[in-house]
Amino acid sequence: MSEKEISWTRRSLLSVVGTGVLAGCSGQSSESTPASTTRATTETPPTAESTTTVTPEPTAEPTTTETDTPEPTPEDPAYDVPTLELVEPPEDFQPMFDKSMVVFGVRLVGTERVSEAKLRHAGAVMAEYLDNDEDGVPDNPAVVDELVAQEATLIVPYDERELEEAFDFLSTRLPPSRAESVQDLHAVEIHPEGLPHSTSGDRFDATLEEVLHLVTHVGFSSVYPDVFGEQSGSEIADAMDIARGGHFEDVPNSYPDEAWYTYDDDTCDYGCQITEYTYWAGTSAMGAQAVGSRPAEIDHEWRLATSEAVETQDTAVFEILSNPEYGFPLELPDGSYAPAEA
Repeated sequence: MSEKEISWTRRSLLSVVGTGVLAGCSGQSSESTPASTTRATTETPPTAESTTTVTPEPTAEPTTTETDTPEPTPEDPAYDVPTLELVEPPEDFQPMFDKSMVVFGVRLVGTERVSEAKLRHAGAVMAEYLDNDEDGVPDNPAVVDELVAQEATLIVPYDERELEEAFDFLSTRLPPSRAESVQDLHAVEIHPEGLPHSTSGDRFDATLEEVLHLVTHVGFSSVYPDVFGEQSGSEIADAMDIARGGHFEDVPNSYPDEAWYTYDDDTCDYGCQITEYTYWAGTSAMGAQAVGSRPAEIDHEWRLATSEAVETQDTAVFEILSNPEYGFPLELPDGSYAPAEA
C-alpha cells in the first residue's frame, strides 16, 4: 500500500477501509453501533466552572487565499443562494461520481447508484446547517469561507462496498492533504422520511450526523481552535471531559457512573471523540434525538437526548453552542431548504 493510500484510509473522519469497522466519525452513523458500555468509577472529572470564559473572537484566520475580490455586500453576496440543482462533477471525481451539487461553495458528489433525490436531501441538510435561519445567507461566513478554502467535500457512495471503491479511486486523483476535508455518507443511510423527520419512521437519518461532522471538523474547529478545536484544552474538549467523567486520551475500559457521554469505539481517538460529542450535543439541542424510541436506542452512548437535558446538565457545551458569536445551528434541518426571498 502506498503512502497516499495510507493517508486516505487512515483519516479521522472517513471509514477505516479493510477493517470492517465503520462507526461514528469513521464513516458510519454512530446510532448503528448499539453495544453497551460497562460503567465504573475512574478519574475525577473537571468541574463545569473550568470551561467558563468570556465570549471569544475567532482565534484563527481562515485559510482563504488573498485576492482582489471586493468585499461582499447585501446586494452582491459572496455566495449564491443554494438552488440544490445537480451539476456535472469536477473532473477529479469522474467517472466514479456522476452527479454533483454546490451549497455555499461546498461540494457534494454522488455515484450513479445514488438517487438524485437522496443527494438533494443531503444538499438541503447542508444548506440548513450553514444557513439555519434560511434567509439565503450563511449564518457564519467565516466558517463557510474555511470550508471552501479547504475544499470541503461530501462524497455519497451507495454503500460501504462502494465507499471502498471510492477510496481506491480518490487516492489516485486527490492529494493526501485533501483527506481531512472529505466526509462520506452512505446513500443507504439517507432516510428523508425517517427519524427525526417523521415519528412513523423506523430508521434514523444519518445525513444529520455525517453532514454536521464535515461542518464542525473542517469549519468550526479550524476557525475557532480554542473553542471548537478537536484537541485537548479547547473549550469543547473540556466540556467533553466533564461529560465523559474525566480526561481520557484513549477510550477507557469503562466510564465513570456519572458520565453521560460514553462512546466506546476504540478506533476513535481523542479528536474523533470530540467530533462525535459535538454531534450528540448539537443534535440533541436541536431536538433530533428525543423522537420515539430514540433515547433508549442511544443510551449506551449518549444520555442527554432532549434539548432541556443538554441545557440543564451539560451547561458547558450548551454555553458554547448557544453563543451567538459562532452561529452554530440550533434549528433541526428537515431536508426542505426554502430560503426567504429578499
